[in-house]
Amino acid sequence: MGMVFPSKPTTSRLLSGGVQVDCYGMRNDADSGRRFNYAINGFQSGAWFVRFLKRQMATRYRDLNRLYVPNCTAFNAKVWDEDEFDENPWPTGYLQDNAVGWPQEIWGGKVVAGVRTEPGSAVWLSLGDCPAIILYLVEEGVVTAMVVVHGGRWELFNLKNRRRRSVVPEALRFLTRGRVELLPCVHAGIFCSIAGRHFPHPTDDHRYPLNKELIDEIVACHLPNQPEVLSGEDPNKGLISLPHVIMSQMEAHGVNIDQIFWDQVDTYADKDKEGRFLWPSNKRGDSARLGVMAYIK
Repeated sequence: MGMVFPSKPTTSRLLSGGVQVDCYGMRNDADSGRRFNYAINGFQSGAWFVRFLKRQMATRYRDLNRLYVPNCTAFNAKVWDEDEFDENPWPTGYLQDNAVGWPQEIWGGKVVAGVRTEPGSAVWLSLGDCPAIILYLVEEGVVTAMVVVHGGRWELFNLKNRRRRSVVPEALRFLTRGRVELLPCVHAGIFCSIAGRHFPHPTDDHRYPLNKELIDEIVACHLPNQPEVLSGEDPNKGLISLPHVIMSQMEAHGVNIDQIFWDQVDTYADKDKEGRFLWPSNKRGDSARLGVMAYIK
């Protein structure tokens, strides 16, 4: 029996301006309850994940030229341009056998949080419960550039003496090339996050001494502008809503809050009509990963 691939994404969204975001969970409503795992376990040519990416690029995404697949496991808040992948080409997969014969390329494996791309290229992120952040420029009604980054807890807060304080301003800097006059043109999307009510960081848990520092920073910096950044009534439970942290940071750096879309997915609890979990979740102990594919239409 050959490899089985999903027939479509679990969710699909066209953001205002023209950025397409397809989210691939463990299941969708068209594949009879089959489970899928989009974990990046190496880039061997015969691996299911690589075969899946090649198949998608040859069919659903055949109008794209390149796909960038960063490895986001280091939580380093680092963003790369396309040419940095070009200069460090390990590993590269060329699709010579697709339906139209175009030399599409898959570039991946680099340990960075995300990538800045322009029309013709796409970014794939494999995620557990951390959200994907899509930032893009709309100039005179046209999307001219996009940054897709992993929005993990340790990429949003500088609690490990990292040079980059948060991935959000780093992504904005890459997107706008440091031109503050472009900030009104920035739009954003936040996809596939665990809900705050399922993401506790109790401040009295002595196994995790950083919890109190983390919650203190949230209360001081984000709670005044985004009251929902902590779920529930007791801040000491540390029920962190990552999407609200991201929105607060974006707004603090000049992004119009009305230009930010959030899909309100809960990777921990969302289920299909049969009562089966739609998304893999680190919090539930899943080793599987979901996938987010974003590109400019």
